[in-house]
Amino acid sequence: MEDDMTTEFVAVRHGETDENLHSILQGQCDTHLNKLGIRQAECVAERLKHEHFDLIYSSDLQRAMRTAELIAEPHKLPVFPLRALREWNLGALQGGKWEDLRVKFPAVMQAFREERVALQVPDGESRADFYQRVADCLDEMSERFEGKRILLVSHGGALKAMFRHVVGQVAESSRLPLTSNASVSQFRYVDGFWQLVSWNDVYHLRSLGENESIVF
Repeated sequence: MEDDMTTEFVAVRHGETDENLHSILQGQCDTHLNKLGIRQAECVAERLKHEHFDLIYSSDLQRAMRTAELIAEPHKLPVFPLRALREWNLGALQGGKWEDLRVKFPAVMQAFREERVALQVPDGESRADFYQRVADCLDEMSERFEGKRILLVSHGGALKAMFRHVVGQVAESSRLPLTSNASVSQFRYVDGFWQLVSWNDVYHLRSLGENESIVF
């Protein structure tokens, strides 16, 4: 840490679920890690076991909480569940297969890959509201825990929202950043500014292979 005014964040995406594997949109459905997902979480835990954390927060959905609990074990720290770290509420799309939803909601599904802030998910959360929820969470933590190092365990879509808040809007000519299962990303808040340190690091998964899932 550069100085006492810096708040550091390490953000981890949960391990794989069967829904990830079969391209089913989860959103805020409370799904669970599969066998590979548990192994991935164990690899993250091994990767981070010698790093210092003051606090560990996780989305309260089980796939994130289980990942966080495995990482927290060597640190002897509690995992605090936080609804603000939940995945995007995908409303009518939740539980649907990607290929089926592309036929039923083609414009919405294409927009998932791009930076369309005005996107409104049927019966769900607008992208603007989703981004604001995650941004407010990060801003509140950066001030409340100034000088601390915080582990966040969340979801693919939520991590993309964090990236946008830290770095800025992705160009219309570019696609959104990768967020692999059990990836590790780092950013910090210092002197009133956000700074990206690293993104989507999956080196710790090299023995397992890694799968970038577009599925939220």
